[in-house]
Amino acid sequence: MDCQVFLDRENCLIQERKTGKRLGIGVCHNELWYLDRRKTDKAICHALSAIANEDEAKVMLLHCRLGHISFDIMSRMFSEQMCKVDKCKLLCDACEFGKHTRTSYVSRGLRSVSPFILIHSDVWTSPVVSLSGMKYFVTFIDCYSRMTWLYSMKHKSEVLNCFKDFCACKTPGRYPEDTTRSVRILMIPRFM
Repeated sequence: MDCQVFLDRENCLIQERKTGKRLGIGVCHNELWYLDRRKTDKAICHALSAIANEDEAKVMLLHCRLGHISFDIMSRMFSEQMCKVDKCKLLCDACEFGKHTRTSYVSRGLRSVSPFILIHSDVWTSPVVSLSGMKYFVTFIDCYSRMTWLYSMKHKSEVLNCFKDFCACKTPGRYPEDTTRSVRILMIPRFM
């Protein structure tokens, strides 16, 4: 059904988009809009609204109040209420969205095979200035070990000094076999 809804302070009009035919009228009660079933054709009313009887509404309210527990568990806990409803009709959008999973990020293959070959870096602005006046910080992340160094700064212009300090003290005691190795690639965001 292709419809459009027009709202103002007193009226809610539902129309078919192509023909402009009035499909339904909404009435406002306690700052909520309800479909006026007296002024709307019964078949259209069923198409426009999700019909839930009073028992289903009570079960859904209980489901939400209990932290969206499964309807099977609710059947065991509240058998009196659940026997009055058809579980197939009970649908919860929040539970459906909660079951969706995000796809994992595709690896670009930029993983280093030894320490300090690839270093990721970024400069951040702190939302709160520290007591010592530090407003920015820079991170250096070794791609091989994921070890992170964090330097705080008063000004962004101090980044080069922080990088020099990072290069000077990056390996003592951490990777004894790589004490002579230097940083080959420094990855920084484009907008710096």
